[in-house]
Amino acid sequence: TGGTLGILIPPSNPLIIYAVVANTSVTGLFLAGVLPGLLLTILFVITAYLISRKKGFKGTGESFSFLELLLSIWKGKWALLMPIIILGGIYGGIFTPTEAAVVGAIYSIFVGFVITRALTFRKMVDALVRTSAMAGTVTILVGVSMTFSRLVTLYQIPQAVGDFLYSISSNPTVILLMIALVL
Repeated sequence: TGGTLGILIPPSNPLIIYAVVANTSVTGLFLAGVLPGLLLTILFVITAYLISRKKGFKGTGESFSFLELLLSIWKGKWALLMPIIILGGIYGGIFTPTEAAVVGAIYSIFVGFVITRALTFRKMVDALVRTSAMAGTVTILVGVSMTFSRLVTLYQIPQAVGDFLYSISSNPTVILLMIALVL
């Protein structure tokens, strides 16, 4: 169930694809996803806490150390800086979501090659090949869905289905039950 947070909390690829297909504002969708995402996160934390209390789950026994937390944050400072740059740039009006993607990519390449030195040319090529395959798949899916949507609109299928359902009954409850039965 936690996987739904990836869709709600920006930046989110499904939200960007939806914005392109539905011709809506990416920034507006990002803003609309923040509050439900945070609310869902809080509910997940409460649920995990209650379940762990009920089942008697225990930690490692080590006490919490604020110094270790700060050291961990310091070790991950370059990774933690990326969402701040991307979201700060988008919400601050410095760049658009598309430009933010470019800034994020350049930042991650710079950090990987120069700062952490964990990125090699071979790893970069492998990542680009995998990304191209994924992007091609998504492009085909979006193209086919937009074509299907256009055909459904041109042939007025929603109106025909609505007229058919309305000819059976005009009661909204009965119509909803029929739709649920078909689904």
